[in-house]
Amino acid sequence: MRWKPKIQGTKPYDPTRAETREQAAEFHKTCGRKPCLATVLVGDDPASHTYVRMKTNRCRSTGLESRSHQIAAIATTSDVVDLVPSLSAKDSVDGILVPHPMPAHVDERADFEPSPSKDPISRARLLFGQYLNVCDRSV
Repeated sequence: MRWKPKIQGTKPYDPTRAETREQAAEFHKTCGRKPCLATVLVGDDPASHTYVRMKTNRCRSTGLESRSHQIAAIATTSDVVDLVPSLSAKDSVDGILVPHPMPAHVDERADFEPSPSKDPISRARLLFGQYLNVCDRSV
Protein backbone atom coordinates (compact mmCIF):
# COMPACT_ATOMS: atom_id res chain seq x y z
CA MET A 1 0.00 0.00 0.00
CA ARG A 2 1.35 3.38 -0.98
CA TRP A 3 1.61 6.15 1.64
CA LYS A 4 -0.62 9.15 1.02
CA PRO A 5 0.07 12.41 2.84
CA LYS A 6 -2.75 13.96 4.79
CA ILE A 7 -3.65 17.44 3.67
CA GLN A 8 -4.63 19.45 6.71
CA GLY A 9 -5.55 22.74 5.06
CA THR A 10 -5.63 25.57 7.58
CA LYS A 11 -5.83 23.36 10.68
CA PRO A 12 -2.16 23.89 11.69
CA TYR A 13 -2.84 27.63 11.92
CA ASP A 14 -5.84 27.34 14.26
CA PRO A 15 -3.77 27.77 17.48
CA THR A 16 -2.13 30.90 16.05
CA ARG A 17 -5.51 32.34 15.12
CA ALA A 18 -6.86 31.59 18.58
CA GLU A 19 -3.85 33.30 20.15
CA THR A 20 -4.33 36.29 17.83
CA ARG A 21 -8.01 36.52 18.83
CA GLU A 22 -7.01 36.48 22.51
CA GLN A 23 -4.37 39.16 22.03
CA ALA A 24 -6.76 41.30 19.97
CA ALA A 25 -9.34 41.03 22.76
CA GLU A 26 -6.70 42.04 25.32
CA PHE A 27 -5.69 44.98 23.13
CA HIS A 28 -9.36 46.05 22.90
CA LYS A 29 -9.76 45.76 26.66
CA THR A 30 -6.54 47.69 27.35
CA CYS A 31 -6.73 50.34 24.61
CA GLY A 32 -10.49 50.74 24.21
CA ARG A 33 -10.49 49.86 20.52
CA LYS A 34 -9.69 46.97 18.21
CA PRO A 35 -6.24 46.77 16.65
CA CYS A 36 -6.45 48.04 13.06
CA LEU A 37 -4.73 47.00 9.84
CA ALA A 38 -4.96 49.44 6.93
CA THR A 39 -4.38 48.23 3.39
CA VAL A 40 -3.53 50.45 0.43
CA LEU A 41 -4.44 48.81 -2.85
CA VAL A 42 -3.36 50.60 -6.01
CA GLY A 43 -4.81 49.55 -9.35
CA ASP A 44 -6.51 46.40 -10.52
CA ASP A 45 -4.02 43.56 -10.03
CA PRO A 46 -6.18 40.47 -9.36
CA ALA A 47 -3.60 38.84 -7.06
CA SER A 48 -3.36 42.00 -4.95
CA HIS A 49 -7.16 42.17 -4.68
CA THR A 50 -7.22 38.54 -3.53
CA TYR A 51 -4.42 39.17 -1.01
CA VAL A 52 -6.20 42.20 0.47
CA ARG A 53 -9.53 40.33 0.61
CA MET A 54 -7.81 37.46 2.45
CA LYS A 55 -6.21 39.87 4.94
CA THR A 56 -9.56 41.61 5.48
CA ASN A 57 -11.27 38.28 6.16
CA ARG A 58 -8.47 37.19 8.49
CA CYS A 59 -8.76 40.46 10.41
CA ARG A 60 -12.49 39.97 10.78
CA SER A 61 -12.08 36.38 11.98
CA THR A 62 -9.46 37.28 14.60
CA GLY A 63 -11.04 40.40 16.07
CA LEU A 64 -9.03 43.05 14.25
CA GLU A 65 -10.45 46.03 12.40
CA SER A 66 -9.52 46.34 8.74
CA ARG A 67 -9.57 49.54 6.70
CA SER A 68 -9.10 49.23 2.96
CA HIS A 69 -7.95 52.16 0.88
CA GLN A 70 -8.28 51.57 -2.83
CA ILE A 71 -6.59 53.95 -5.21
CA ALA A 72 -7.45 54.03 -8.91
CA ALA A 73 -4.91 52.68 -11.38
CA ILE A 74 -4.52 56.21 -12.80
CA ALA A 75 -3.08 57.47 -9.49
CA THR A 76 0.34 59.06 -9.49
CA THR A 77 3.29 57.99 -7.38
CA SER A 78 2.79 61.05 -5.16
CA ASP A 79 -0.88 60.11 -4.60
CA VAL A 80 0.25 56.81 -3.14
CA VAL A 81 3.28 58.16 -1.30
CA ASP A 82 1.11 60.84 0.38
CA LEU A 83 -1.41 58.33 1.74
CA VAL A 84 1.01 56.07 3.64
CA PRO A 85 2.42 58.77 5.98
CA SER A 86 -1.09 60.06 6.66
CA LEU A 87 -2.12 56.55 7.74
CA SER A 88 1.08 56.18 9.77
CA ALA A 89 0.20 59.36 11.65
CA LYS A 90 -3.16 58.00 12.81
CA ASP A 91 -3.16 56.51 16.30
CA SER A 92 -6.15 54.37 15.30
CA VAL A 93 -4.07 52.50 12.67
CA ASP A 94 -1.67 49.87 13.99
CA GLY A 95 -0.38 48.31 10.78
CA ILE A 96 -0.24 49.22 7.08
CA LEU A 97 0.11 46.88 4.11
CA VAL A 98 0.86 48.16 0.60
CA PRO A 99 0.74 45.14 -1.73
CA HIS A 100 2.74 45.05 -4.94
CA PRO A 101 2.80 45.15 -7.94
CA MET A 102 1.76 48.72 -8.58
CA PRO A 103 0.56 49.97 -11.97
CA ALA A 104 3.52 50.42 -14.34
CA HIS A 105 3.53 54.23 -14.14
CA VAL A 106 3.79 54.23 -10.32
CA ASP A 107 7.37 54.12 -9.05
CA GLU A 108 7.48 51.09 -6.76
CA ARG A 109 10.88 52.15 -5.48
CA ALA A 110 9.42 55.31 -3.98
CA ASP A 111 9.16 55.32 -0.21
CA PHE A 112 5.94 53.44 0.53
CA GLU A 113 7.22 52.19 3.85
CA PRO A 114 5.07 52.86 6.90
CA SER A 115 6.77 54.11 10.02
CA PRO A 116 8.48 51.22 11.85
CA SER A 117 5.74 51.11 14.49
CA LYS A 118 3.13 50.57 11.74
CA ASP A 119 5.04 47.93 9.75
CA PRO A 120 2.99 44.77 10.35
CA ILE A 121 5.90 42.43 9.71
CA SER A 122 8.28 43.86 12.31
CA ARG A 123 5.44 44.82 14.69
CA ALA A 124 3.96 41.32 14.52
CA ARG A 125 7.26 39.89 15.69
CA LEU A 126 7.09 42.14 18.73
CA LEU A 127 3.38 41.94 19.46
CA PHE A 128 2.89 38.25 18.89
CA GLY A 129 6.39 36.94 19.56
CA GLN A 130 6.86 38.67 22.89
CA TYR A 131 4.18 40.29 24.96
CA LEU A 132 4.54 44.03 25.39
CA ASN A 133 2.35 46.95 26.24
CA VAL A 134 0.16 46.84 23.14
CA CYS A 135 -0.72 50.52 23.41
CA ASP A 136 2.95 51.54 23.37
CA ARG A 137 3.77 53.50 20.20
CA SER A 138 7.50 53.60 20.86
CA VAL A 139 8.04 50.17 19.27
